[in-house]
Amino acid sequence: MPRSQPRGDDGAQQIKDHDNLNRQEEGELAQSDDWHHGLCGCCASCELCLLSTFVPCLLLGQTSHRIKEPSMESYRHINRDCLLMLGVTYLTGFGWMYVMKKRFEIRKRYGIKGTDARDCCASYWCLSSALVQHEREVLARQAVRSDPITEGYQTQPTMELPSTHNQPTT
Repeated sequence: MPRSQPRGDDGAQQIKDHDNLNRQEEGELAQSDDWHHGLCGCCASCELCLLSTFVPCLLLGQTSHRIKEPSMESYRHINRDCLLMLGVTYLTGFGWMYVMKKRFEIRKRYGIKGTDARDCCASYWCLSSALVQHEREVLARQAVRSDPITEGYQTQPTMELPSTHNQPTT
């Protein structure tokens, strides 16, 4: 049975449906109290996967900076959080505890439910995956919060004082 070719307006309808679905997902994300990106979703981005595996301090520093300044205008690869994690990891071996602290901060900031015990387990046993999850979660939640303004300025009606010559004198 031959397949029929979609008409031009069907393609436009598919794009419109896709946009509506994305808006619905964004609304759910903004109201969600769960992690939107799973702990095992670290392979979705090769760059993030490599960063978290070989230089986790850079990814932690990037995510920490993104939380403070979403525009990333003053971002430097080697920043305070990166150096703190690097120092704690190589001097004591407890860098995972710094990741756990950042994970807790992300949960608190975005209202994501969870427990300190789960944060501890994710940071200790799945450090690379947790760092990727943090970055993807912060990116997704900030994208929802920073929708561009599409409506122009709307003028407000002017206010007028009531006239005094229509009032009766006493």
